[in-house]
Amino acid sequence: MKLKGLVFAFVIAFLLSCNSEDIAPSASGNSGGSNSSDVVSIVARDYLNQVINIMQSNSINRETIDWVNLKTQAFGQLSNNAQTIADTYPGILKAIELLGDNHSFYRTSTGSYLNPNSVSCEGSIFTAPDLPDHIGYVKVSNFSGSVAGPDGIAFAENIQDQIRAADHSGITGWIVDLRANTGGNMWPMIAGVGPILGEGVAGYFVYADELEQPWGFQEGG
Repeated sequence: MKLKGLVFAFVIAFLLSCNSEDIAPSASGNSGGSNSSDVVSIVARDYLNQVINIMQSNSINRETIDWVNLKTQAFGQLSNNAQTIADTYPGILKAIELLGDNHSFYRTSTGSYLNPNSVSCEGSIFTAPDLPDHIGYVKVSNFSGSVAGPDGIAFAENIQDQIRAADHSGITGWIVDLRANTGGNMWPMIAGVGPILGEGVAGYFVYADELEQPWGFQEGG
């Protein structure tokens, strides 16, 4: 999820269900493991269908995607003798590309990532600007990790330490510098700038079905 949008990243270790309306090339009776067949195996067909079904149920763009076309293009990436789950990776890559969110990815059972996204973020080094005494300044960098772990707590406390050091009775406003922030886990960031945001709702996640979920800073967290 992200502000004004739900972005999903999915990890698939195993999939169990099938959909009778799935679109796929004809499958052989081969349950996988052999490359002698000239048709896509049941294993490969069902796996790719189930991956796409997960996308269709969760994608932020699910209401605007032509899912029949997406499936057709995804299966078009498979070789005629695709037999194993690994053989479906070209189709999964194509499907993620067609989601159009530039954020989703697939993690294989070996831990490697399939990510066709063309958008990448690179942080730059910026120095703090020269500001008048009545303007406070705090820098918030990117963070990846658990909000409840020691690193997440230390990250939030570092931001609050910056605020505490710059704060005084003459402050009339604050600059929160995100120029080198490439993203990650937003919660330690929100906890860090909470004293500036103030208590209460600061923003919303908005799902594909327009459901709104508020988030903010309350009682120090």
